[in-house]
Amino acid sequence: MNLKELDRLFVCGREIVFRANNDNRLTVTEITESVTSIVGYTSKDFLSGKMAFDDLLHPDDEDTFTEYINSDTSNIEKCFRIFSKCGEMLWISCICISNEKKTDFLIKLRDITEQKRS
Repeated sequence: MNLKELDRLFVCGREIVFRANNDNRLTVTEITESVTSIVGYTSKDFLSGKMAFDDLLHPDDEDTFTEYINSDTSNIEKCFRIFSKCGEMLWISCICISNEKKTDFLIKLRDITEQKRS
């Protein structure tokens, strides 16, 4: 099953699933269409290389996120901040898994902004 097939599960929700290379930008190679309703960018923006995941990260969370995805505990849920296309700061819950060599990642993000605000 690929992400396009899984996309049907996420299209109405507040979750994004994507696969990214372990490079300095986390270049996205697959992403669910739900990205548009959550952050405002289209899957095409990411797949064309116009956007990468690190473009969304809050500057204060960049180092923490890099440490998280490269650690042995990245399969544990952790919260980070990202920015939407319109500049709104969103809180996301993240779970990341990687292959043995950590050459790429499968990452699930869930928008928890409303929970953080209450």
